[in-house]
Amino acid sequence: MDSVAKLLEQKVSKSITLDASEATKTYSIFTVTGIVKILSLWAVVTTVLSANHTDCHLIVADDAADVDLSLATGLTLSAAPVGSLLIRNAAAAAALGYHSPAAAFLSETALDLVVKEFIVGKKTAQTTAIKFSHTTSDAPSSGAIVWYATWVPLSATGKLTAA
Repeated sequence: MDSVAKLLEQKVSKSITLDASEATKTYSIFTVTGIVKILSLWAVVTTVLSANHTDCHLIVADDAADVDLSLATGLTLSAAPVGSLLIRNAAAAAALGYHSPAAAFLSETALDLVVKEFIVGKKTAQTTAIKFSHTTSDAPSSGAIVWYATWVPLSATGKLTAA
């Protein structure tokens, strides 16, 4: 990353509490204004997740359509413990990366975030957001995840904020 982009780099975070009940639910994480370049996107489980969390993935959504940011059927987070790491470390056709704190881990893949950057632009007259989606058979599901992103603006109005 060049030195000007490094000066513009910003970080944002958003905590979500999972509360779907025998359903698929989508949670807004970040709202996009203008055009932004996402440099990294990851999350940490802060409250253990309940027994059934499947099809966990990220999407970019406006008020009319969704675009997958990761494989929609790719990750199961059932009973993920506190300290679990979720990370977007591959192209949209792949599942989110996951590491459990049940054992120490070293992930060189997680360090490759620089090559997994992506650009998101707001749709005119629509709300555009990055969202987390999952399916559960729990009634209700529970757990909490804090999402983080580093980003730079690519337009005069470019901004990424907690939803």
